[in-house]
Formats: sequence, C-alpha cells, structure tokens
Amino acid sequence: MQFNELLCQHSNIKNNTRFNSLTGHVKRIYNADIEVPGSSGIEIAKKYLELNNKLIGNQKELSDLTFIKSKKSHDVQHFFFKQNYNGIEVINSGIVISLNKENKITTVYSDYFPIVDLNTIPSLSVIEAEAIAKNAFKNYDRNNVIGKSELKIYADKAGETHLVYEVSLNMENFIPLGMVLVDSHNGSVLEKSSHGQSFITGKGKVFDPDPGTYFRDATLTASSNVDAAYKTNVNLTNLDGNGNVQGRYAKSINSNYLPNDLAYNSQNNFSYIRTQTYFKEVNVYYFINKMREYIGTLGISPTWKDGEEFLEYDASVNSVWAYGLNAVYFGTSDQERL
Repeated sequence: MQFNELLCQHSNIKNNTRFNSLTGHVKRIYNADIEVPGSSGIEIAKKYLELNNKLIGNQKELSDLTFIKSKKSHDVQHFFFKQNYNGIEVINSGIVISLNKENKITTVYSDYFPIVDLNTIPSLSVIEAEAIAKNAFKNYDRNNVIGKSELKIYADKAGETHLVYEVSLNMENFIPLGMVLVDSHNGSVLEKSSHGQSFITGKGKVFDPDPGTYFRDATLTASSNVDAAYKTNVNLTNLDGNGNVQGRYAKSINSNYLPNDLAYNSQNNFSYIRTQTYFKEVNVYYFINKMREYIGTLGISPTWKDGEEFLEYDASVNSVWAYGLNAVYFGTSDQERL
C-alpha cells in the first residue's frame, strides 16, 4: 500500500503532513483528529504505531521502539518512544505521539531512521576510540579525562548510519568539556561538540518588535512596506563562530539533512531581508538566544531541566512549538528547518 493511501485512512491530515525528503517516510503530522481504539493513552499511542508502522519506515513491528516516558502539558499528553537497533540506542531518534483530553491523536513527530544490515560489532576497542576522542580536543591545554563511553548508532546528514562510540570528556576538575562521536569501524570523528568553547558575537537584521507592533497596524500584509521596522546591526550573541546561525542556546539545522541550505556567513554577519528564508532563521535565533540569555541573568540555568543544551528550530508551514521535540517550526513548507 502506498503512503498516500495510508494517509487517506485518516481524516484532516493530508494537508498537515510532511515527509523526510531522503526516505519518503512521514516526519510530522499536525492538527490531526485521529481516533484509535484503546483504554489508555499509552495503549492508544502503541496501537497507532502498530497500525501505521510503515508510514514512519518501521519494518520491525515496533520491536526496535521502546516507550521511555510521558509528559502532560495542559490537556495534552505526550508519549515518547526511543529507537534502538539490535539493542543499541539510535542517537537523535524518537517518536512522540500527542493525545488531547478526548484521547484523540493530534500530532505525530517521527525522527525514525530505517536501518538495514548495519554491522553492530565494532572494529575498534573502546580504549582506541577514547584515545581518538581525546586527540580531537588536543588544542585544549588540559589533561582531559573520560566521562563516559557508549556504543550507539548515529545517522549522518546524508542519512547514512554508523556504529559509533559516543565519548564524553571532562576536564581534570570534572567540568564537562565536550562530546565526540567516533566511528567504531574506521576511527573517523563524525561529530564533535564542545562545552568549553568560546562564543562570539555576530551581527544581524531583525524585527524587534514585529512590524504590526512597530507601526501599531494590525492590517499589514506580506506586501506592505515595513522597511522602517527593521532593526539593523543587532548583536547575535553566543554564536559558535562556525559561520552558521547556531550557538550556545539555539541552532538551526535542516531536518531534511541538507546542510548547505542554511544561512552562512564567514564573518558571522547575517543581514537579510524578510523575503529571504534566512531572515526568519536569524529572527528565531535572535529571540530564542535573547530569552535564554535573560533567564541566565535571573540565576536560573538557561538549559532545560533534562540537560538539553540547545533549542532546535526549523521552517515549515506555520510557527508552532513542538513540546515533545524541544523544537520550534516556522516559515514556509519548502524550507524544512529544525
């Protein structure tokens, strides 16, 4: 059965569904009103996945999905599932099923990676991987110590999956330094993030406040001249300096794994106008970073209570806060960002 045929079995979701451009499987379903039989929320969520596993690319009849937790936000209950492969956790994977107070499914968020015949026997020992990870931070004048090393599965930006060692490093005083993903077969460093890096301040053009508030005119349209509302040369603090709009508290990534379709400036100057997709990217970064930076001044940690450092965001049909995925979606449907 084709995906559109499966989608037609649900009402109200044909125009509220987005697909992974690499795999063709469903990534997001919004504003749904799907009724599935079941006596409890978790039973309904599991039953929905069982009936629609092929929509998300699942071929294992849910044997590689583990229910990990549920959260309640107002009248909505969110059920979280984590993906594994042969018992090994898949990094950045997960499915969130959200139910309203009538126990109808309203949203489905899927970051599921179809994995076929991945060799899960590492060629490198954990000691060899840790040595590679420590060398990745050789520019730090510290005697780094290993925090924790775990074997996991990682999907890169091209959608290719790798068996990796996830190695966390600490400084001598046990303050977290960073995390390195080392390919367990060839020893290559696939990803590295640093908690101890220095952040920079870039420049950008934003609306602050929005044009409607600035002009005190609720009748403005997309074609209205709002140039006077631009705030130019604003400081974009906490950037990591890599030329993209990402930093300590927020980052933009393309959820369709198209890394070149993001704002980039080697001088970290992001002065776009509103007709450019990148303008939205800069605006979202500016306000998320500003909010979380302010939280820090109150003596409260700007990172969330579950330890997630970043708030990720992407562009799609409307601006919506995806509680379950710690993400903001914004912009236009042809520019999928997260």
